[in-house]
Amino acid sequence: MSDERDDGDLRERFRRLRRDEEAAAPGFAHSVTRARARHGSTARRRLLIPVAVGALGAAALALWLAAPSGTPQWTGGTGELSLGTSVGAWRTPTDVLLDTPGSELLRTLPDFGSSELAPDPPTSHTKRRSHA
Repeated sequence: MSDERDDGDLRERFRRLRRDEEAAAPGFAHSVTRARARHGSTARRRLLIPVAVGALGAAALALWLAAPSGTPQWTGGTGELSLGTSVGAWRTPTDVLLDTPGSELLRTLPDFGSSELAPDPPTSHTKRRSHA
């Protein structure tokens, strides 16, 4: 099915291709010089980052100073907005979907002082009298 040829011819073709590629490709220094000329100097790039960070900081400070102290927040299922609601009490409109049957048990703490399974101790009022 395949010709029984020597691979020497194929190797020589690849060597020629590699030599042609090396002759046509520019040197590394030439590539770096072109990239620097295209993208500007590194001094401008080093100055750009601090200027951008400073501008973002100034914008954030301006927004923080301009924001009112009592921001309106959604209270949940009531459909009303209220001022001064803490973030911990804030509920999303879809929190209703998380209210499943029995979920109130997850919001309570058990009382370890008494047990629902243990019977109450007998008292003098609950003792049975034998009728003879």
